[in-house]
Amino acid sequence: MFLVSFFATPYFVHLFTADATLVRHAVPYIRLYAAGVLCMAAQWTVTDMGIAMEQMRMALICSLIRKGLYLVGVLVLPILFYPAAAFAAQPICDVVASVISIGAFFRVIPPLLQQKRVGV
Repeated sequence: MFLVSFFATPYFVHLFTADATLVRHAVPYIRLYAAGVLCMAAQWTVTDMGIAMEQMRMALICSLIRKGLYLVGVLVLPILFYPAAAFAAQPICDVVASVISIGAFFRVIPPLLQQKRVGV
């Protein structure tokens, strides 16, 4: 699905509009968004696994970090760069939140598994 959304973007946009200006703007923004979606899968996995392993605090923090990064990005990027930079907020927050979530996962889960293995 990623490959289709990334490479067939112009055809997808043409389903909704024939306006050349809108197509010219929409295609790179959709591709930018699609690039961040791959990293979002890691963040979702860590959050869901944290919930399944009764690590609600870790899961909630990881989820809130992603939402907070998105909100900050949408508000700050247009001020620092140009208005259309707001479209970069989602992929940026997906990548950064995924890295943070993976780091939290490897910090929290291995000691937890070790405790369960020992029977403590």
